[in-house]
Amino acid sequence: MGAAQVADQRLQLGVVVAAFALFDWRTMAAIRRIDAREFWIAMAATVGVIAVGVINAILVAVVLAVVSFLRLTARPGQFVMVKVADGPFPLLRRPLGIHDAGANGIELFFKVAGLGTEILSRKKPGDRLDLIGPLGKGFTVTTGMKGKRAFCVGGGRGIAPIYFLAHELGSRGINTTVFYGGRRLADIPLRDKFEKAGMKPLCSTDDGSFGFGGLVTELVGRELERSKPDIIYSCGPDAMMKTLASLAAKHRVPTEFSLESVMGCGIGACWGCVHRIKNESGDGWTKICEEGPVFPGERILWP
Repeated sequence: MGAAQVADQRLQLGVVVAAFALFDWRTMAAIRRIDAREFWIAMAATVGVIAVGVINAILVAVVLAVVSFLRLTARPGQFVMVKVADGPFPLLRRPLGIHDAGANGIELFFKVAGLGTEILSRKKPGDRLDLIGPLGKGFTVTTGMKGKRAFCVGGGRGIAPIYFLAHELGSRGINTTVFYGGRRLADIPLRDKFEKAGMKPLCSTDDGSFGFGGLVTELVGRELERSKPDIIYSCGPDAMMKTLASLAAKHRVPTEFSLESVMGCGIGACWGCVHRIKNESGDGWTKICEEGPVFPGERILWP
């Protein structure tokens, strides 16, 4: 055995002894196989190992706490602000609606529509994601709604929060019908996920390639003639929700709409996401991120 191997073994022995010595100083007096210098080197190494272990344990605890916080506090209709890259560019975070929340945290569903979401799409399982949230005011879901009927309408990528909402409504005993519209078959990728969760959606495509041929608002209008729900929830393009608002008013059905907007901060500081909303004093420009993104349909002033 070489001198290097002997020294390594003696250091390893010193680490073990030092670990015990941290908890029982009498151990120091019983050791005769290592000298004082080796002992204190081993002691320093042991303290370092224990410190790293404690830091790792704290980090794991923090991660678990954050996951638990997101899971327990997230509500359908809320969103998070996601930093898509580790560097300074792109500068602004991206607002993404919470798609679902469960034991493992939250899910985000998005369509690649620019540089930010393209960078985000490269993330792999295990990669770190910097986000702020949950933010905003979500859809109204109460225990008193048990036994009532709800229509949930999602258009294009506006379907993202509808999955979470429909799941929550179903768990509270609310009879829910999901309407899922897109321009073509490729624009309704979540239909299988809904079906596997027991929420078979009524799908529509503008080009008639799948389901009802036409706008999703036409499909909703047809269903409204057959049966009247107690409330309509929706998220999607403004034009779609504006039409839904008219249909709902005609049938005297209350609505809640989740407005979409470009957001700079997500916390109400930049005034970059305003929309005209009715309030007690008349109407005015209201910050979607802070007061919304979900508003009662009758309060929204459509362009």
